[in-house]
Amino acid sequence: MAKSTLYNLNIDSPEDISDELYSSVGSDEFVLGDIKRGFYDLTIRTASGGAGTLLVADTDYTLPSNDSDYSAIAGFTIYNGVKVINAAYQACDLYVTYKCIGSYTDVETIQALLENARVNQQGLFRQAIINPDGAIAQRGASGSAEFTAVTTPANDDDTYLIDRWVLLSDGNDIVDVSQSTDAPEGSNFSVKFLVATANKKFGHLQILESKNSVPFSGKSVSVSFQAKTTAAKLIENLRCAVLSWDGVADTVTSDIVSAWNAEGANITPVANWNLENTPVNIAIDTNWTKYNIENISIDTAGITNLALFIWVDDTDAAANDELFIAQVQMNEGSTVLDYCPRQFEEEIALCQRYFCKGHNIETAPGTATNVGQKFNYVTAVANSACTVGCDETFSVRMRTTPTIHAYDLAGTIDKVTICGTNGQAATVYREGSRGFGIYGASSGAVTTRNVEYLYTADAEI
Repeated sequence: MAKSTLYNLNIDSPEDISDELYSSVGSDEFVLGDIKRGFYDLTIRTASGGAGTLLVADTDYTLPSNDSDYSAIAGFTIYNGVKVINAAYQACDLYVTYKCIGSYTDVETIQALLENARVNQQGLFRQAIINPDGAIAQRGASGSAEFTAVTTPANDDDTYLIDRWVLLSDGNDIVDVSQSTDAPEGSNFSVKFLVATANKKFGHLQILESKNSVPFSGKSVSVSFQAKTTAAKLIENLRCAVLSWDGVADTVTSDIVSAWNAEGANITPVANWNLENTPVNIAIDTNWTKYNIENISIDTAGITNLALFIWVDDTDAAANDELFIAQVQMNEGSTVLDYCPRQFEEEIALCQRYFCKGHNIETAPGTATNVGQKFNYVTAVANSACTVGCDETFSVRMRTTPTIHAYDLAGTIDKVTICGTNGQAATVYREGSRGFGIYGASSGAVTTRNVEYLYTADAEI
């Protein structure tokens, strides 16, 4: 058997092994321990605790094989195996005491160690999905956000609502989307979908940026999520797909659906999006249940982005039917790992790479407020008209140069408050992934000059 690269050598502090029991070893050479070991200072007795007969080297047993490499390092002979040559001891119990300098394992043990490392790893391969419970919804009043036909943003097809998640639907105002505290064990939130227009399909899409997609090329991924519906408001079947984009990196068609197709048939993706698995119906019920889709090969040539799409296959959903989704996970590997939540501050930082705002997280953009405002103030100046500006630095570097919208203190978009007057035109300049500058002009002569505003910054894919 070839040595594993997982060999652990410890000559200076060897492990003392006492009275390791071997029974009926026969005449063949045998190795010590559950895994093959390098050893020295060996004694063998017919009883434990120093009792029984002490076997004699070269008379009762031999040490036929040694490890020349590790012997050279140690400066003395390191052995690998034992052979009992006295037939009187080949069928009895033997108690072996020795010093172990390390071990190397067989293929099965290596695989078990690697799987344990995979389970305990952190980062992209452990969980590629951001905001898996929908706990963050900065475009609304996060914590109680709801998006309908009359909100901003509205529940239109191909619209980012919950952070990092795109609503796709067969038309606009097909389903209302909100944060719900009806959640599976271990989560505070789920995403709730309330049917607004009957008999239409809809779904929940997350697109990974290219930097987080290409590392999965040539690997397998496994997906899991929790879902439930409501008695007398039943959604019957979901489907789930991992898709790859082979076009220009991060220049994707976010409305991935070319055709929703009939109930029981999979979607037809638009050009450059490819289904990496063959979705099948997943029947859901009224209890929170975890659903797994395992061992999906990411084998499309030249992928630049990945996406995960969970959608309702029903075409007979009635108005007010309900669906809840939470704990969405995509991990590297052929099997699903246990759901592993992040700390909230880590999750919101990941979201803010793609969308952030100057408001408190629980305040919807467009709300009349001065809480969280940026404020630049100068006094004792000449009584004249003025232009006042300010610089903004994002708390998290954004994915790319974002689209910036300012809000005055009355909540009016693309306006700032200048010298206490709302509704003044906002000019944004020097936008970048790290921040931006903004200014506005006063409506007349003033002696106190200040600019006040809040903002949103959008760098979604």
